[in-house]
Amino acid sequence: MRENELCASKFLPALLLLLILLTGCATTSKTVMSAQQPTAEPTWPKAGMSIPESNRVTFQVTGARTETSTWQSHILTSKLRHRLKEFTIFIQEEDKSLIIAFYGYAGPGSYTLSGPTNGGDIRLDFGPQTGAWDLKLQAGITCDLRITRDEPSAQPGVNHMQGTFNCPQLHAIGSNKAGTLVLSQASFDIYILLES
Repeated sequence: MRENELCASKFLPALLLLLILLTGCATTSKTVMSAQQPTAEPTWPKAGMSIPESNRVTFQVTGARTETSTWQSHILTSKLRHRLKEFTIFIQEEDKSLIIAFYGYAGPGSYTLSGPTNGGDIRLDFGPQTGAWDLKLQAGITCDLRITRDEPSAQPGVNHMQGTFNCPQLHAIGSNKAGTLVLSQASFDIYILLES
């Protein structure tokens, strides 16, 4: 019995030391593993960043130019600002672009865009070879806008917005282009950055 007790008394401290070392190594390896894993940092949205979703506008024009078009982009370029009352919808595909600007936004609903009243404007730019048309800043010339959806997207600080619009009269910009356009059957589906 004494021999067994003597043997156990010699191995007990060694066994305890081994347990302490194993516990210490396990903690260290966990710490090392967690230090090696990249920490996810939030990506704050900003204008010009690439987004997986597509911004898209579809419209039909007649008059000085006749066509039906769909333009799309994967860049975050539209903004809702000034305590979310003013927005600029901007979609650009190569050298073609659409801009819709307006002040007085109060959520989904119907709006009349009028330059002298609320800064409302719609501008279609078909590129340097073709020219651009927009809403003349003159009383009595207006466009209709209907926002059908405006809700938070999966990306914080970015809303998903959809709507329709039409203009009975867009005027050519520049002296070398003549005639007006009628803009109809227009709709957009965009992601818009929420600013100040």
